[in-house]
Amino acid sequence: MELRQFDWSDPSAGLARREVDAAVVRLPFPGQDSFAVQEFFAEERGVLLPARHALATRETVDFRELWDEPFVAAGAETGAWRDHWLGAEDRDDEHPVRVGAVTSRPDEWLGAVAGGNVALAPASAARFYAHPDVVFRPVRGLSPTRVGLARPRRRGREQGQGRDAVLDELVRAVARRLSGGP
Repeated sequence: MELRQFDWSDPSAGLARREVDAAVVRLPFPGQDSFAVQEFFAEERGVLLPARHALATRETVDFRELWDEPFVAAGAETGAWRDHWLGAEDRDDEHPVRVGAVTSRPDEWLGAVAGGNVALAPASAARFYAHPDVVFRPVRGLSPTRVGLARPRRRGREQGQGRDAVLDELVRAVARRLSGGP
């Protein structure tokens, strides 16, 4: 088994181009309906702000307070995934998203936030991505992000055969681990 990482220009993490057999992904992603997806957990989304931003001193931010801010976005080709990370499903029609920067990698993303934009992020971003000029704050009024394992759907093959059996076991092992089992 080989592990690979993909940048944000491919939210399917190689599945759409058949470069991988399975991928741990943030949902939703373009073409998701054509794959079998086992959701593992949901995680709260918050916001990355420039450290000098007026909201950076607050413990929690209301999503509506961010609606007029310039957001960091993934490329337009990422469709539903981009919309999710812009909070499109949690906005009203009178407040369209303002895109201040488009990025596809974490270093660009953090630099764009430090430069004056804001970005929605999973709560885990506060642990994994550090930048001296960026702060993470929880956000009220924003739906969570979901994480799961996606893989091609079976097409008439019997369960428990070859790669499918390995992927089935991987899904079971991750599910056991996330539920606190051995």
